Amino acid sequence: MGRTRASGENAGGSSATDAWAPAMVKAAIVLALSWIGFLFVPNRLLAFLTTRVTPHARDALVTLWVIAFFIGLSWLFVTLQTGRRR
Repeated sequence: MGRTRASGENAGGSSATDAWAPAMVKAAIVLALSWIGFLFVPNRLLAFLTTRVTPHARDALVTLWVIAFFIGLSWLFVTLQTGRRR
């Protein structure tokens, strides 16, 4: 009877299991940074800038922040992916 993945195809080594740990850490980093950069910081910017600048300037600053953060997060994502083995 042939072995299945559940019955221990990788019984000699745990390379498949070992690959999950770094991937989960990278995913958690990207998720946390996304929450901070796309939700927390713009919310704080809106609260801070509401009484200090005009609505058009406030919206432009928050939009610029989101665009810059998206570019930075995209770069980080690509950088994290280049370390992956195929």
